[in-house]
Amino acid sequence: MARMASPAIRAVRDDEIGACVSLLHDAFADVAAEFGLTRDNCPTNAAFIAAEVLELDRERGCLQFAAEDEGMLTGFVELVPRPTGDLELRRLAVDPRERHVGLGHELVEFACRAAAELGASRITIGIIEENARLRRWYLAAGFTHTGTRRFPHLPFTVGYLERRIDPSPVATADDPTRV
Repeated sequence: MARMASPAIRAVRDDEIGACVSLLHDAFADVAAEFGLTRDNCPTNAAFIAAEVLELDRERGCLQFAAEDEGMLTGFVELVPRPTGDLELRRLAVDPRERHVGLGHELVEFACRAAAELGASRITIGIIEENARLRRWYLAAGFTHTGTRRFPHLPFTVGYLERRIDPSPVATADDPTRV
């Protein structure tokens, strides 16, 4: 089922961190349950995230975006700058009541456009490798699987994916067509 109208996707405002935390908790709760993730064995999972973590991410230069539809936050995505110039896509979340209508895809495409405007040539992501449904979804969204890694502190294997993007040309004062 396709969305009737696209929600506005925009930068998260300071006063929306609490709403973003609630959205992340709701969006990641089913995955946490499916894979047996708890605050004890995976405290960094978005199902358990604290507002302070999102605030610290902002202070460190992470870009956070929210989808808003009729005054309600329905989606979230974060872009983390990497020393390589690439960006890492993190915490892509869609309100469970808004799933399967294309919002996740819209958030990914928005993130790719934002990354291109920032001059990045690649977006990377780490996922729960055992989540085959999610891995297939990212592959269908243009990502390529690049490998896996086990970490002793995580109860799952991390799967890595990337998507190449064409960076936007930098606007110059002598190019009036670019803003």
